[in-house]
Amino acid sequence: MTLIDRPERARSRLLNNVARAGVAALAVCSVALSSRAAAADPSSETPTLKVFYGDLNLERPEGAAALYRRLRAAADTVCSPVDSTQPDWLKRFEDCMRGSIADAVAKVDKPVLTAYYQSKNPGRALPPVVTAKN
Repeated sequence: MTLIDRPERARSRLLNNVARAGVAALAVCSVALSSRAAAADPSSETPTLKVFYGDLNLERPEGAAALYRRLRAAADTVCSPVDSTQPDWLKRFEDCMRGSIADAVAKVDKPVLTAYYQSKNPGRALPPVVTAKN
């Protein structure tokens, strides 16, 4: 391996780590992250991204912080395709990000994650969660 190969290898390792973090799926987060993306661009098909957290202990602040970062990264991915030629694109992107993360945190419904979310978003309430059972 030469010095020139190292940045590509580091990039590949980073992408593998990111992919590994998203391997396990949580359907409720997937739904939550997709619902706001549709609001960002109602003319397009709703993008979704599944977020895993089975490897995290959400009873600990470190686990909640890690999941919050994953949710934020996933929201950035699904909200990014907003049309930047539109005058209100930044507001739509920010609304999509905030709403997607809030929906996902509410649906995960873990007190430590909720507290972490509230520490990062003071004054913002989580949306109500509606569930259906068969």
